[in-house]
Amino acid sequence: MELMRKISKEIVHWEIPEEDMKRLIDSFHKFMKDNGIKWATSEDDGGRAGASFEWTMAKNHFIASVVQQIEWAMVMALFDEEDSDEIQS
Repeated sequence: MELMRKISKEIVHWEIPEEDMKRLIDSFHKFMKDNGIKWATSEDDGGRAGASFEWTMAKNHFIASVVQQIEWAMVMALFDEEDSDEIQS
């Protein structure tokens, strides 16, 4: 349990490099713009409400897709790494 506590504390403080995060977010925003999906919905009085249904659904799907791609890449890396025996044993 102590090992997991130590590992968890370290992982929580890992950061994705800013340029990688920006590239992901920019890709998402370009995709949304290309598909005509905007974040805010217009109100009858000319104001704006919060995130649109389409934006929220696409954002959640995008995040899930990124997580799945990371998980798959990590599995595939086990077979590519020279030290995969040390990782798997």
